[in-house]
Amino acid sequence: MLEIIVMSIYFMFPAYAANAAPRILQRLNLLECLARPVDFGKSFYGKPIFGTHKTWRGLVQAPFLGAFVGLLQSIVWQPSYFPFQGIEEYVLLGVLLGSGAILGDLFFAFLKRRLGKKEGSKWVPFDQLNFVIGALALLNILYVPPLAMIVAILIVSGMLHIVANRIAYLMKIQKTKW
Repeated sequence: MLEIIVMSIYFMFPAYAANAAPRILQRLNLLECLARPVDFGKSFYGKPIFGTHKTWRGLVQAPFLGAFVGLLQSIVWQPSYFPFQGIEEYVLLGVLLGSGAILGDLFFAFLKRRLGKKEGSKWVPFDQLNFVIGALALLNILYVPPLAMIVAILIVSGMLHIVANRIAYLMKIQKTKW
């Protein structure tokens, strides 16, 4: 069981990094020229499309950061448990997971606005899993993980997200605990 948890975390690391990066980049004032809302402040049937927190900075950085993390993973450790071989496949895996993470976040932000929920409001369990669902959905282009791994990814990712958000809140990186 511990092995599948470790493999799940390692496998999803490009998505985790892509999901966390927008807050870090914002804190470091990096890529400020892209700190504009993806929806350009427009609305859809009287409600924001995504909201002001979904920026081009996050959308643009996700595939690049995913690719970079995939590259690092290919250098550090290529577990035999994964059906990937070589740098190119790990970079592609990173691009898909990073892109899927940010697209999942955007999709659920769109749904959240349609339901009338405000930016930053709590929406359990989707606040914790939106990026994971998006990453796994886009990953289906290349690979479908075994069911046991998907279940482990969902459970572990939900718990890690809660812990990471609490730490980010205590470090004043984000304004909410969730």
